[in-house]
Amino acid sequence: MNAETLFFVNLNYDALNSLLRVPTFNSVPFPIVNATDCVEYTLTSLGVITDDEARTLQACTKYETKRSDILDLFKKRYPNYSFFETSKPFSFLIDNDNLPLNTATFVGLLTSPRGRGHAVIFVKDDVGNLYLVDRQQNVKFLYNDIETYLTFMGYDKNLVMVYFASNSEEYQSLGKRKIEDLPSLRKQNYNLKGKVKKINGGKNKSRKNKSRKNKSQKNKKRRYDM
Repeated sequence: MNAETLFFVNLNYDALNSLLRVPTFNSVPFPIVNATDCVEYTLTSLGVITDDEARTLQACTKYETKRSDILDLFKKRYPNYSFFETSKPFSFLIDNDNLPLNTATFVGLLTSPRGRGHAVIFVKDDVGNLYLVDRQQNVKFLYNDIETYLTFMGYDKNLVMVYFASNSEEYQSLGKRKIEDLPSLRKQNYNLKGKVKKINGGKNKSRKNKSRKNKSQKNKKRRYDM
């Protein structure tokens, strides 16, 4: 990798096929998981953080993960290299020169420059097919259907956040990580059932939780909080 190039991880055969086993959708709608752990799922899938680090991050993050925290996690994983975030149109990821074969990269989707965000993985297989893999929602969309996903989820195709490394490094392969094991990472109070139960626990409690969440989102914009 050259200086100031797109961050990606190399995928061996097992790692690539683990990602490609995520169910493929070519139409919408699909069931939505109401959770705030998209960053943990994505970074664990890419080998940037460990399973234990994901659990710790989930326990410390009440609503969503700050985008600045993502940069810190990249720097922790690769301490000798610098990373920076920038916005690009969706077409940037289609360029064959930006994402090599058998690699995957972290991508942040946004509804607007200061809107809500969501972390996903873009994968290019050994023959050049591009996929969007949403590990949190456990869905995958092939190149021709990615815009359908973006429209359904309300994200701007001309505003995707990508991460660059400012030095060269052969990033570690994912090895034989089993992606299908990742759902066990979600803590009990982060799953859909737990959230619904908490919200429906009482009228005053629900209003208090909603007010607290709105205040958090107002003061801390542009996070990946899907």
